Amino acid sequence: MNIYLLFGSCLILCVAAVILRELSSTLIPVISSIFCVIMCIQAVLTIMPVLSYLKSMGNNWAVLSEYIPYIMKALGISFVGTLASDLCKESGMSGAVFGVDLAVKGMLLSLALPLMVQVSETITMMMDI
Repeated sequence: MNIYLLFGSCLILCVAAVILRELSSTLIPVISSIFCVIMCIQAVLTIMPVLSYLKSMGNNWAVLSEYIPYIMKALGISFVGTLASDLCKESGMSGAVFGVDLAVKGMLLSLALPLMVQVSETITMMMDI
């Protein structure tokens, strides 16, 4: 990701928000939404090389190929959960923050159960040898 592109888009959108705040306060949510979309696109573009590297590692190492999908799902759940929690916090719904955090932790726990079973089976196999 080009850091100059990130900095430039942040600077332009912040200046536009300050100017529009003085002119019309009804366009602030629109500018904020555009800013969020641009930042999400840039975040996805930043993460794409990491994901391709993890896939190539999974293809090269047979042991990791079983765990890579779980890691990807856990990363996605944590990112979406953090985003939802922060949105609830920003909108003043502090009660919903607890519910979102609890749901995300439950999802991560249910995702980790198959991994914990595999690890325990591997440990018992190693102890029997």
